[in-house]
Amino acid sequence: MPPPPVRPRWRILAASSLRPQARPAHKYSPGEAPWHPQSSSEYLSPERGSVKTHPLLPLKNVRVIELGAAIASPYQTSMYADMGAEVIKMETEKRPDNIRYTNPWVGEKRDLDASYYFNKLNRNKLGLLLDLRKEEAKGIFKQIVSVTDIVVENFAAGTMDSLGLGYNELRKYRPDLIMISLSGFGATGPDRSFVAYGPVLEGVGGIMNLNGWKDGPPEICPFSYTDYVSALYASQLVMSALYRRRITGQGLHADISEAQVATNAIPATFYDGAVNGRMWSRNGSRTLHHAIHEFFPCKGNDDWIAISIRDEAEWQAFCKATGDAEWTRRPEFATEASRLQRQDELERLVGQWTATITRDEAFALLQRHGVSAGPMYSIKEVTEGKHTIARKTYLPDPHPITKDRRIAASTIRLAGAPREIFRPAPLWGQHNPYVSLELLGFAPAEAERLKASGVFS
Repeated sequence: MPPPPVRPRWRILAASSLRPQARPAHKYSPGEAPWHPQSSSEYLSPERGSVKTHPLLPLKNVRVIELGAAIASPYQTSMYADMGAEVIKMETEKRPDNIRYTNPWVGEKRDLDASYYFNKLNRNKLGLLLDLRKEEAKGIFKQIVSVTDIVVENFAAGTMDSLGLGYNELRKYRPDLIMISLSGFGATGPDRSFVAYGPVLEGVGGIMNLNGWKDGPPEICPFSYTDYVSALYASQLVMSALYRRRITGQGLHADISEAQVATNAIPATFYDGAVNGRMWSRNGSRTLHHAIHEFFPCKGNDDWIAISIRDEAEWQAFCKATGDAEWTRRPEFATEASRLQRQDELERLVGQWTATITRDEAFALLQRHGVSAGPMYSIKEVTEGKHTIARKTYLPDPHPITKDRRIAASTIRLAGAPREIFRPAPLWGQHNPYVSLELLGFAPAEAERLKASGVFS
């Protein structure tokens, strides 16, 4: 058997009115879809009937099926749900989303429906149990696809094809279907079958090699960085795909590699090495171009201030903020180049100055002089801060179990639309009746039979 194709570094693009050009390969790999002309009003699936959403929400007539777990796909589809899309999250009894088992829980009691983390990632969605290992369930899934705009999955590469539910099969039922496949290494290349979570992807993507102190070990991000960034890449692609479908009537299949997304998140490093032969390495918070780019201690208990000075004007503003302290006017600190050569000494002197005032005093003083500076806030300070409250970053959770506790809401603010969580995260299999009876039109007896036979489970 020949080896699998390797994902290209460069791709030849052709268009009817343009000569082919060589360009960097995309992080996602669009598949082909047939020309499917329709009037614009027909591109979106039928009106959704379960929960009223505000008319200004831009995706209120879009339906999404999510076959995902953990963070990457659920976070991606949460953005669609926040914008009004009807998102149907699929799970099975044997394999619920593992984030349901992630704390914190209400009262620290482990419960499938009581995880704050799950509720945050899956607000405004519907929940469906459907066991795709069963042939009858596959047929039902295809029926759902026929009235769906977008399918999102983050199974291991090749899983949907092995189930007989790959894009080429599904588009028989929805010719203009948009499908997003998101996996650790993508669906092509020699690493495509490898298992990967956040730390692995940070490592192979090059991020971990840069994260940490000089001469120290590599550091792992304290959150799933690649999952969140990959979700943002995917959401941008989906918005473009919906627009493209409106213009052309064509669907799209995209294959996104989280490892490739990680590499694209550090482009300056890649190009500096490729073009100049200069390999970057761990160096704490420092950069190659800014002499002051660091956290500094302040008066108080574990209080710190971040300061970043990018050019000569900001350096002069910083000097004035210190009251033109003697050390800021030394000849050896007169230029950015000379300051970079004496970075250790400069950081020591800045730290001595910040240690004489409180964090909040330093923040106010530096900002007043136009210096980019910000305090290190605790999680409690972030959630209870005046700006956080004013922006309604956290809203009461209408969930029946975690009710009245606040969870992170959408970061999107639309003029004229209320900022709210209009549907709590689904209880396990909560919306099976809606899907079977309303969406698919099954008779109650048939829906009960499918549940009893383990299809809806």
